[in-house]
This record gives sequence, C-alpha cells and structure tokens, in this order.
Amino acid sequence: MADPHRTISMRPSTATRVTSVGPAEVVDALQLLLQVEYLQSALYTTAVAATGLVPATDAAVFAKLASNTAQPLSLLTEALSTRSTLPSPPPHHNFEEIPTVVRGPHELGHPDARARGKDWLGQDEVLS
Repeated sequence: MADPHRTISMRPSTATRVTSVGPAEVVDALQLLLQVEYLQSALYTTAVAATGLVPATDAAVFAKLASNTAQPLSLLTEALSTRSTLPSPPPHHNFEEIPTVVRGPHELGHPDARARGKDWLGQDEVLS
C-alpha cells in the first residue's frame, strides 16, 4: 500500500525532445541561413569600404570578417544544390541612398508626431 504522506517530486523533464524534421524544413532552414550570410557579407564589406563607419580600433576585426564570408556562402550553396534546390539570390537592398538618422528608434507617441496626425516619427524624418 502506498504511503499517503510521501512527497512526489514533480520536476520538469530535462530531456530534450527532438521532433522529426522533413526535407522541406531543412531546405527552408538552409535558405534562411544563406540569407543571413548574404546580409553579413554585405555588412562587413560595406563597413570595411566606408570611411569612418567602423572605429579604427575595430577595422581589423571587420576586415577579417569580410575576408571570411566566402566559405559559409559556398557551403550553404553546395548544401542546397545537393538537395536539388536552387539557392536563393542575395536580398535586394532597399535603400537607394543611406538615410540620415536624426533621432532614436523609439519615437512612438512623440508630441511632434501627434501634431502631424501621426502616432510615430521615422528615424530619418526631419522636423521643420
């Protein structure tokens, strides 16, 4: 007969549950990783090429990162190709010219925005 005064520990399981992932999910994950690598490569290349964007103390780090972007791009492209999938193209950069930021990112409810009938101000929105 069970002891009615015995305490039973109800700790959550620490075992990791792995769910089955199909080929479509693997391809989707590889395509996402490829997009991230494209963006990182563009960031490092832009940072190295732009004067004053990266502090001089960090320039060597960005140059090293920029020089090491080809291998992950190649590996991801190869992994997608072996799965008979075309690698996605690099993302389109949506700025014709880099905007000039004049305020912080959190201008929701700003009084000047309300005066213009808006809820927020864009970071590049100049107030006249």
